[in-house]
Amino acid sequence: MSYNERPDGYKGVKYGAGAMAVLGIGFLLKTCAGMVGGLPPTTPLAAEESMLNDPDAGAVFATIKRTYPQEFEGLKSEIARRGSEFQTNEAITEGTRSFLLQAMKRHVLDLAQAPHAALAAYRQAEIATIEALKAENVAACATYFRAGSVQGLDGSSPGLREHFRDFQIRTWESEAAGRDTPAGRKITPPSHATATSLGKAVMAEGFDVATLKSAVNGLPLPDATQCGVGMAFLHAVQALPDDQADDFTAFVASSPAASSPAPAKPS
Repeated sequence: MSYNERPDGYKGVKYGAGAMAVLGIGFLLKTCAGMVGGLPPTTPLAAEESMLNDPDAGAVFATIKRTYPQEFEGLKSEIARRGSEFQTNEAITEGTRSFLLQAMKRHVLDLAQAPHAALAAYRQAEIATIEALKAENVAACATYFRAGSVQGLDGSSPGLREHFRDFQIRTWESEAAGRDTPAGRKITPPSHATATSLGKAVMAEGFDVATLKSAVNGLPLPDATQCGVGMAFLHAVQALPDDQADDFTAFVASSPAASSPAPAKPS
């Protein structure tokens, strides 16, 4: 739950909308049929069949195909190219993960314009996922709030895998909603009133001012504390009035995109 200095002087949340979207990508790719074990696909058709038929990640890939078909076409071509070059499964997995990360970054501004229902569902999916992660792996939960993503969760329970999958699906759907029915939202830093409300809500969960300041400034905290403060913060955002919660999520989603050049769209 650290904050980064921005050129405009505002300390923007490091984790959250833009960074949260990567949760579980490494896990999903590890389970993708044809990428681990056996021969990798060497044609776009074979890559598509491999992705869509995967028992864990298939529903996510189907969502990408439905919501962002251009990205899906690019992804399956990338996998097929690497397979035809006889790259290792590890190289194909890493290449695919990189493609997905860049694809999500390309559409993060779509998320910032998603209508309220989509953003509220996105936040709720995130809360459910991180609550499940907290129950199973507190250290990973803390890492999520420190770094914005979680990888390498081999051996996760079926329930946690399901949350990973659902959060990925919700992310792509929410981005598509912002593209198709944009809210026309003006992106501005959270007001002092919003920031104060969030701070009070977190402290109402039993955290003192010093702990909150440490979390905000990215100072080291024990895993359980880091995870707990982060979860309290997510719940506090979701509990804001609808317009404030959506504006906050939109600002966080826009911050990574505003601070670095947007990746090129696939040709």
